[in-house]
Amino acid sequence: WIVWGGYDFFDWQNNGALFDPEKNAWIQSIPSAGAPTPRQSATGAWDGSHFIVWGGWTGGPYENTGGMWNPKTTSNNNGWTPITMQNAPAARSFHSGVWTGHELVVWGGCGGDACNTFYGDGGRFAPNENGGTWTPIAEHPALSPRRNHSAVVSNTLILIWGGRLG
Repeated sequence: WIVWGGYDFFDWQNNGALFDPEKNAWIQSIPSAGAPTPRQSATGAWDGSHFIVWGGWTGGPYENTGGMWNPKTTSNNNGWTPITMQNAPAARSFHSGVWTGHELVVWGGCGGDACNTFYGDGGRFAPNENGGTWTPIAEHPALSPRRNHSAVVSNTLILIWGGRLG
């Protein structure tokens, strides 16, 4: 299990740790040096060798930045590699992010002033050692823009359910 980022009632965080449920213990800290800016409501995913974090809110602007952390590489910026912003979705929070087995799919959420802009678009992020690549996902007229929804991967489909409509 991985815990990273969030808000502790006083400030936003950009650190975390790995938890081993078999040992019932925290086994490794995730460094904040080299990490993306502190934030809450970001997407997190594990691709088999990297923890990927993207988007979220910093108490001011919404984010469309992120990073990939490799727990086995600490010499390179404490293991963090910035995610490319080229073709990334607009800055947002309260979006969904699911790992499909080979890419992170981000959809929906909100941004703007006080989270009053709702999104019905997103992007597909394919990680690589150079910061990855984004492929945009356009809005679809049958799927209303929303935030705080649930998303799951089922075989080759992504199911979106609920949330607050714009």
